[in-house]
Amino acid sequence: MLETQHQAHSQLYTNLLGQYIYEVAFHGQIACLSIEKKMNSLIRNIPKTEDGLILYLNIIYYYEALNDRTKVIQLLNNLNTAKFKVSDKVLTYYLRLTNHLLGFKDETVFLSQPKNVHTSSYQWVYKPLNIQEELKGIVK
Repeated sequence: MLETQHQAHSQLYTNLLGQYIYEVAFHGQIACLSIEKKMNSLIRNIPKTEDGLILYLNIIYYYEALNDRTKVIQLLNNLNTAKFKVSDKVLTYYLRLTNHLLGFKDETVFLSQPKNVHTSSYQWVYKPLNIQEELKGIVK
């Protein structure tokens, strides 16, 4: 589906693409060239939602996993967080996570404190379950 469809605003497509990117970036799976060719178009059409921001940052991690530092820097320079509708706590968490994953700054202390972990505006739903966040590094 990812190779044949291009529906950046489809929730199913966004979720599938997010999982694909996660597998490449954090589990070392092999990237598919046909999907990578669609990435630039997808980046321009990412929804300006919380999920869109997370997808955009995951695309940055994807290019980091592919050792394409030029693309990583380009995407970081083009990131306009003000356009995304996301809470300050979620934005802070993901920006500090990104700094940590890309090796710009060691954010281990911040990221290891449960009070700072705001992965979603719906996190309150999962809070009673006491799910521990696992901090994975990007696999190159």
